[in-house]
Amino acid sequence: MDIADLLGSLVDKSLVVAAPGAEGAMRYRMLETIHEYASERAAEAPGERAEAERAHTAYFIGFAETAEPRLRSADQLPWMRRVETELDNIRAVLDRARAAGDERAAQRMVFAVCWFWWLRNYRTEALRRVDQALALGPEPEREDDPRYWPYRSLQLMRVFMLGEHGGLDRIRAEPGGLTSVQRLIRTFDRPGPQSARFPGMLWGLLAFFVDPGVDLRRVLADTLANVRRYGGPWETAVVLMGRTHVLVDLPGGVEEVDAALGELQELCREVGDRWVLAQVSGAVGEMAMARGRFDAARAACEESLRYAREVGAYAEAPVLLARLAELSYRAGDLEGAEKGLAEAVREAEQAHVRDAEAFLALLGALLAIAREDVGRARTVIEAAKAEAGLGTPPPQFAVAVGVVEARIAAREEAGPRAALRALALVLRRAVAGGFAPTLLAQVAEVAAPMLVSTGEPAAAVRVLAAAETWRGAYPRSVPEAGEAAEVVSRARAALTPEAYEKARATGAGRTPPEVAADLAALSA
Repeated sequence: MDIADLLGSLVDKSLVVAAPGAEGAMRYRMLETIHEYASERAAEAPGERAEAERAHTAYFIGFAETAEPRLRSADQLPWMRRVETELDNIRAVLDRARAAGDERAAQRMVFAVCWFWWLRNYRTEALRRVDQALALGPEPEREDDPRYWPYRSLQLMRVFMLGEHGGLDRIRAEPGGLTSVQRLIRTFDRPGPQSARFPGMLWGLLAFFVDPGVDLRRVLADTLANVRRYGGPWETAVVLMGRTHVLVDLPGGVEEVDAALGELQELCREVGDRWVLAQVSGAVGEMAMARGRFDAARAACEESLRYAREVGAYAEAPVLLARLAELSYRAGDLEGAEKGLAEAVREAEQAHVRDAEAFLALLGALLAIAREDVGRARTVIEAAKAEAGLGTPPPQFAVAVGVVEARIAAREEAGPRAALRALALVLRRAVAGGFAPTLLAQVAEVAAPMLVSTGEPAAAVRVLAAAETWRGAYPRSVPEAGEAAEVVSRARAALTPEAYEKARATGAGRTPPEVAADLAALSA
């Protein structure tokens, strides 16, 4: 009797249940009691059971390795559904490999499925499976050991998953944890195919984890050159996309991002991966938002959200919803921003996405300030700092937190002079961090209303004039423009026309370090 007839006979006898699965294919499963009985009978024939288990392992490792590149292609959606459908079989293979001490089988399956786990937010399971695979053999020391590169790649994947899961403190607490990460950086920070594919191409994230002040331009340039030589279009697109996220906040970075977006859009058409498409659309939206083109930014961010939902990138959706809420805020729609943020928070909670919580809390504090709810703003910004402490947020996050804290302090008992002292320190740190002039302008402008309130209208005018120069072609958002207009109105009322124009002319030539020094002196 062939397999189809045998299955049909078992279904007819109610020993096996048949139901349509992904893509309309029939799926077969046993009832629990029948499964227990079958397991007992199989134990009586260990040879046949072992042969069946070997066949099962070989089939599903082959399936997962066939699926892996297709999960990053234009054909990814049906393959996503197939992998999702077979997760229990994949888990069975991994459990069996662990029980048998079959390191190679566990490694092959983890490498094949890890991108799926990360994308579909099975990150806790991914971390556990990586840890289990690493525990199956001793750490190899020599590069000529065939286990060396698979083992090192698993170690890198573990650090990546810990970072995404908010568990980097776990590495810091482990004996030799940081030393191990530094060794991984040295291992992958060199040209070659091992550093040009996932997860090896992510070594730069480790460098940032060990040293947030690392030269990310150099790291990303080296990584990009390597994937161009040894990787493929998908790897090039991912690294180029990561590079744009870093460059946008660095001097001259916006122009480099504009140049990169053209190549990224070409790569998107070649690759077809909806996750990459979501990232590129999000970058287009971010650039449009920086230029004050809010309608274009919203369209791009909504497109990014659509791609992320299509591919099931559940961890991306809360951040994109928060970006849309930020767009509403920048466009002057405070009620829309609050509704958008509430939706983002709900989605983050439903999908158990912790990675977005620091950013969501930061935006919530900013909206609370706009409502003059100082108590709530203080509570929420403290939550943002706590969440950020669980991971490794980008350097500009700390600057944004410092700005929001200064805004809160200006409204609390400490008052605007104390807030100015704090803001001067934030601006100095932002200057030292080499951030883009637009970001420095946003920081400095927050000081203007504080200066007016402390009886320094001319200094407020100088700061606004300096920030306008730094901004160049990037306009203020609607709330920023309203705040600046109020400062100008109050300053004009306090100064003669000649004094006002003199302050503007003087301020236009001030550099960011000079303005930071001015703020420190004025708040002393």
